[in-house]
Amino acid sequence: MRPAVDRRIMRANLKAAIEVRFGSQIAFAREVHLHSVKINRLCRGWIEPTARERARIAEALQADADWLFAALLIPAPKNTLPESQSVVASSSANLAI
Repeated sequence: MRPAVDRRIMRANLKAAIEVRFGSQIAFAREVHLHSVKINRLCRGWIEPTARERARIAEALQADADWLFAALLIPAPKNTLPESQSVVASSSANLAI
């Protein structure tokens, strides 16, 4: 069974370094001989690289591996309803009491 993937994690440093140095994830994938889908999943934080992949990626990007693979946690939205709807919802809840 696969571990659950936290979709709120992103590796922003990795993504930015790839864009700056290679222009696209596809061009970078060709350079490091990895599939572009794997590069995308690495950038999104959905998978972890092997030690060899991590070293190869850091070398190609000329950057520190720990910096590249630092995870950025995107917080969950605080309130998805517009304020006017949340006021209506709480008002109607008070009427039901």
